[in-house]
Amino acid sequence: MMKKKMFRAKLFAFVIVLLLLLTSCISGPSAFDRGIRLWSYFDVVDTPPFTSVFLMTVPPGAVIIAGVGHEGHMIGTNGPPSSRSGADTTLAGETNQFGFDDHEFIRDNADWQISVSYIGVIPNCGTKSLDFHIPQGGQQIFAICFLS
Repeated sequence: MMKKKMFRAKLFAFVIVLLLLLTSCISGPSAFDRGIRLWSYFDVVDTPPFTSVFLMTVPPGAVIIAGVGHEGHMIGTNGPPSSRSGADTTLAGETNQFGFDDHEFIRDNADWQISVSYIGVIPNCGTKSLDFHIPQGGQQIFAICFLS
């Protein structure tokens, strides 16, 4: 009986340690620090705007989606960059499992043209492009495909 209790106690301790190790390996998104953070969402609830899929806020029915491709290039500058600005004048990538992709080393205080392509994950969302002013310090951009 005593051996059975000891075994259960050791097994319980092992399971707790294993759970702690597994959950400590999964980290969420880091805080936005600089550059451009591009988010990708889809939305089947909210009414889409009359303009592009790019917004500065996220509607309540939007859901994060990974695997959305994007690219961009700097069009022109608007004065000096911030002290934390990078020098990259192009960007390309795909949103990660948290629905975003960081481009920390882009030139800030500049105008950028950014294209987002949902074709690989939701083909009927297509590809959209829009020009943005990225202020000193950077900016987060939210791309949303409305399916309603």
